[in-house]
Amino acid sequence: MLALDQAKAFDRVNHEYLWSVLLKYGLPGGFVDWLKILYAGAESFPLVNGWSGSPFEVGSGVRQGCPLSPLLYVFAIDPFIRRIDRGPLAGVRMSLEEPEATLRVVAYADDVTVFVSSGGEAEYVMSEVERYSEVSGSVINRDKCESLWLGGGDPSQVKDLRTPHGYLPAYVTPILKVIRRWGLGVREIRTQSRRSLDERVLLTHFQKPLALKDCPSRDLDKGLQLLNSARIPLKFWDLAWRCFHGKLYVRGNLRYRNSDERGCPREECGDILESMEHFLLQCPFNTEVYKRVGASIGWPRLANLSYAEWAYGAFKGLGRRDPCTAFIVSIVVRYFTWSARCLVSTQQKVLPVEEVCRNILGDLVKVRSLECERVGTDGVSYLWRGFTFDVP
Repeated sequence: MLALDQAKAFDRVNHEYLWSVLLKYGLPGGFVDWLKILYAGAESFPLVNGWSGSPFEVGSGVRQGCPLSPLLYVFAIDPFIRRIDRGPLAGVRMSLEEPEATLRVVAYADDVTVFVSSGGEAEYVMSEVERYSEVSGSVINRDKCESLWLGGGDPSQVKDLRTPHGYLPAYVTPILKVIRRWGLGVREIRTQSRRSLDERVLLTHFQKPLALKDCPSRDLDKGLQLLNSARIPLKFWDLAWRCFHGKLYVRGNLRYRNSDERGCPREECGDILESMEHFLLQCPFNTEVYKRVGASIGWPRLANLSYAEWAYGAFKGLGRRDPCTAFIVSIVVRYFTWSARCLVSTQQKVLPVEEVCRNILGDLVKVRSLECERVGTDGVSYLWRGFTFDVP
């Protein structure tokens, strides 16, 4: 279902197009001439804070407040509606007894809704929109146009999404749907701080208020020190903060999801409730990543960390390893396992364990190399003691 909205619909009606349509529909020429006289020489002027600007001629649109204007606009848009209704669209059958009773398009003033069932039908509708715009002066308000997939089939047939500055690829559209579900508008995203948007989502859509899970005060103090360390790359800080508070966007945390939609998106998990504990400790894909990465960096205990160690950095048995370095390693691991999980959820794309491990090790190398530039070889050797992966 495509919902089309005309930008400034009443103001953009081309007068010459309108007169031609009225004559084509059989209105008397004398009546059309009277309309031309009414609209000839019409002028407007801007009025801002009591200051009036120079008048300018109005060359398009129907007059505001005139009782004829709604009817004139109906005449103007009717050819477009008829072209769509008579086009090659399957539509929606309204009656089993009457096959011809098919709904293809409905309109309320400038708000037009079209029912399409394939990419080819959508392309036909858009070609008719462009054709209508060329002759009538109308412009589609793309910010207010919407699409809704109904029934069965594959919604991925919609290849891209039109925006004011071009097309967005199909993999972006699931994210836009999530943002809409959270009730965030484009203007809010552009103008409000990330913190205020984040707080709004947390307060509105999470099952429980923001709180730490069984975190002793000593772990809280140490965890906050690690979280606020200047060594934490900004790329990973947001996810570390969410894990610290138990507020990753796992399905079990989201209020809007039904009980049968809270399962882990990974097929091997069999719809087990996706909680923070499941993501960090139980998901088979993640635990396999932990084992391989732990073996590669000389820290096999990575595969057996507790919830408090993953979330708060309350590590035990580090030996001579630096706690902040261990926290950085855990953040990088979480970042890429979470990214891989999101690909499954939004695109049904499953990355192999090997690729996720390569990404993790590659970024650990980058983080260590950047620290080497800041503190020197001796300093980084001390901070990364006990981690044995080779750095090029």
